[in-house]
Amino acid sequence: MTEQPAFDSEPKEPNAPPSIWQENHGNLLLGFAAIVAIVGALILLYSQNRFIPVRFPDGDAIIDPESDVNGAEESEGIYIDISGAANETGVMRVALYETQESFNNIERAFLRSTAMISEGNARVLVPFELVPERFAVAAFHDENENGLLDLNRFDVPVERYGFSLTAKGLAGPPSYQDAVVERPKVGKSIRVSIR
Repeated sequence: MTEQPAFDSEPKEPNAPPSIWQENHGNLLLGFAAIVAIVGALILLYSQNRFIPVRFPDGDAIIDPESDVNGAEESEGIYIDISGAANETGVMRVALYETQESFNNIERAFLRSTAMISEGNARVLVPFELVPERFAVAAFHDENENGLLDLNRFDVPVERYGFSLTAKGLAGPPSYQDAVVERPKVGKSIRVSIR
């Protein structure tokens, strides 16, 4: 049998300390990655908390479905067709904006209306003479008919909403430029999909 070397019970000190280039930098890289991840998460959290909710009118500011706006002759107006309602409960609320300054400020919308929902769709007929050359449309499904776009505790809408051109914003509503459309010909329609 071969004899095994005996181990010293006392550890030996290294001859020289390792240089900075000889050390394992894995822990330093992991620490740096953790800092980047934490900073990124804080930026995302801050961005999520900056959500600007879409402002829609209260129930009293919206034109009644039996108003003159919805009573225009077919040959005299354009249609706003809204699709994507979750059910037929409540009404569809629609607002039209003429300028970037008025966009998403319901008091400055040049036209506000409501429409009944049928099979997930709603249609508003707008007299042609009321429609400017360029405008943007915002709509939402007011399921509980309280006149407001209901939000959760993080100010994120819980009712379906949408804009013309299916415009979306990164952290809040889209800009006017993203949602602006040209006035269609008489009898034609603009489609708005809500989600």
